[in-house]
Amino acid sequence: MQIAIVLEDAQVEELDRLVPDEFPSRAAAVRAAVETWLGERRAASVDEKYVASYTATPPEVDDIDSGRLRKGDALPAGWGDWAW
Repeated sequence: MQIAIVLEDAQVEELDRLVPDEFPSRAAAVRAAVETWLGERRAASVDEKYVASYTATPPEVDDIDSGRLRKGDALPAGWGDWAW
């Protein structure tokens, strides 16, 4: 699908300066910008769902503390193999 957009002259000039270094065309740059914006909106939607869920049922202290390692605890199996 094609859509027509109107940009300010200054926006086109800046786009023309930036496009050759990062994109094969103006259209590719605009598509990348739209995809980035849509991705940010999808991520924000997921974030809003997490906030709503945690607001409706806040975690208990035991839930938060259950996976924490304390000084002197043995490392869980397999952790010693990681290149920390």
